Parts: sequence; C-alpha cells; structure tokens
Amino acid sequence: MTKDLRLMAAAEIAQALGLGSARIYQIMKSDPTFPEPIATLRVGKIWLATDIEEWMRRTGRAPARPAAESG
Repeated sequence: MTKDLRLMAAAEIAQALGLGSARIYQIMKSDPTFPEPIATLRVGKIWLATDIEEWMRRTGRAPARPAAESG
C-alpha cells in the first residue's frame, strides 16, 4: 500500500480554493476544523494534501475550477 504524500503550502491551498492568501490565513486562524500542518519550514507551514482535501469535503468548500488547457 502506497501512502499519498502530496504536500500543500498556503499558496497551493489558496489556489485550489480560488482565494487570496490573506483569506486563507483568516480561515486558518478562525476555523478550528482546519487541519494542523505536518511541518513548519522556513518557507512556511506544510499540510498533507489529503488532509486539506478532506477538510474541503467536510466544510463544503469546492476546489476552484482549473483553467482551461490551451491546445
């Protein structure tokens, strides 16, 4: 069994939700159900993508639609 080790920083979370970084930090501070980071590095906090995706499902936050691919 392979464990999913995709990681996300605040910028990726903001992008996934289609929100600005400032709004993501507000959510992190105000929502007690927001996942705890797995690490804090010099560049900032890091989360498991699966934790963020599960939080998004639980809270009804749909990911932003990806930009259409140019062909």
